[in-house]
Amino acid sequence: MAQMIAPDRKLKQKSGNSSIEDDLRSLGELEGTFKKLSNEFNDVIYREILTLRSAFATANTQCLKSVYNSSHSLRSLSGSFSKPQLSQLADSLCRYIDSLKISTSGDHRLIQAHINAISMFTSTDEPKQEIISTLLSALQEAVGKKASA
Repeated sequence: MAQMIAPDRKLKQKSGNSSIEDDLRSLGELEGTFKKLSNEFNDVIYREILTLRSAFATANTQCLKSVYNSSHSLRSLSGSFSKPQLSQLADSLCRYIDSLKISTSGDHRLIQAHINAISMFTSTDEPKQEIISTLLSALQEAVGKKASA
């Protein structure tokens, strides 16, 4: 249900009285711009996931730092465009890496599982809600157990 909010008096004075047609045209332009930004965002997400996978594949001393930086970027970006599960997966990976005492230690299978789950978002089809929810819960539980150990 849409809610109409009347602009305050100062805004009306600055913009003048617009017609409904003007408002609808402006709204259409705004929706078009948002759709374009959303498509560009999907490209950015895809590139960031590729960077994340590549960083983990290098397996050098900078590996976890690069994985952390990429997952941190994904965590921020995905929240902006209504991808909460991707944001939560990236956050879980960041928290796990933060919990490691030595930058090269840790269960690399757990890191790989996060990356595999995050990689599901590179397909053109959105991952199935129940699959992502199950993976997310399992990974968050594993991170909690590893962090407290």
